[in-house]
Amino acid sequence: MSGDDRTRTGDLSPDKRVLSPLSYAPEWRGWDSNPRFRAHEAREDSRSSTALCEQVWPAGVEPAISGAQNRRGGQAPPRPDECLSSGGYDRRVRFVVAAAAVVLAAGCGGSQRHVTSNGAVKVDGRRLVVHCSGTGSPTVVLEAGLGLSSSTWVEIQPLVARTTRVCAYDRLGEGESDKPASVQSVEDQAKTLDALIQAAGWKGPFVFVGHSWGGAVVQQFAADHTEAVAGMVLVDASLGDQLQRWLGMIPPKPKRGLDLYGPIRESLRQALDPRQNPEELDWSASADDLQHVTTLGKIPLVVLTAGTLGLEFPTMPSQDRAYAIWVDLHKRLARLSSNSVYAVAQHSGHFIYQSQPDVVMASIRAVVHAARDDRQLPRCQALFHGLDAVGCH
Repeated sequence: MSGDDRTRTGDLSPDKRVLSPLSYAPEWRGWDSNPRFRAHEAREDSRSSTALCEQVWPAGVEPAISGAQNRRGGQAPPRPDECLSSGGYDRRVRFVVAAAAVVLAAGCGGSQRHVTSNGAVKVDGRRLVVHCSGTGSPTVVLEAGLGLSSSTWVEIQPLVARTTRVCAYDRLGEGESDKPASVQSVEDQAKTLDALIQAAGWKGPFVFVGHSWGGAVVQQFAADHTEAVAGMVLVDASLGDQLQRWLGMIPPKPKRGLDLYGPIRESLRQALDPRQNPEELDWSASADDLQHVTTLGKIPLVVLTAGTLGLEFPTMPSQDRAYAIWVDLHKRLARLSSNSVYAVAQHSGHFIYQSQPDVVMASIRAVVHAARDDRQLPRCQALFHGLDAVGCH
């Protein structure tokens, strides 16, 4: 029996989305006019909480009930043995990234025991919503992209929970967590993650899986807390200098005539404004922080790049140059560890874990097993053996 009755986020066809530059975030064009998106939103708003087989509330964690109260129109909150899913989309924010709120893998019967916990943890007086499932070590921590809550991992978390303990959370400004007190940098977000781990009582060592801006957060955390990091999977991850690299390839605005690059130039510049994203992220300050991430030692590290770039440049040559920059940046990430694998998910856009979840799961399993046994990762061809559309470099 499964504890998940939610619509699969794969129904959103993530690779059909037009992306905006902020943390490589999708801009939901035509949301209100698209019946598929409207139907998904209706399902998200109307679904009820899912009964769990068992639920454990760690020390310092309180039930997260506000979302259930809202969805139930003021009715009584769910019982402690109910699963609260969190999520939704803020259409007022331009830079929104993919589907939101985590699924919890609650197994009934069978030989695999899944321990699930959901709740809210207070960190510096602010509430962070967390979801954990599975048992074992190392603990996998899933970090979503900017504009996403934890349920973007709806298809991945239950699969990881079959192998080990896995936790996801809504960063400040996302999902059902509180808004940030002020503008944040990636260093601030890494400190919040560290405080959350302590307050929630999560047990290390940790394998971090970071998508998009979540990849930048875990890079910063690893640089600050090397001893706690057993491994890492970076899924089309952001880097601090990506916006400046893309801006640098755009020609100056012409004095007269049509400015072909005007829209992408303006979008990239807006992405530097903390007011344009729900986490109030200061990209410029974060870029300075990430410059100091120069090595990840020899931890198992898999870096995945999408096969296509979702940003729209006005000409094919400029599109190709922009993608070449993205690939170059990710190869640089792979060089941070002496125990790394770099690959391209050739049939995916930015949301690899939805388009090619088998590639992401193979990466997570390989890093978890390498961390457990303190061994080298297999070579790229062996790691992805039997999987289609994976380019090893």
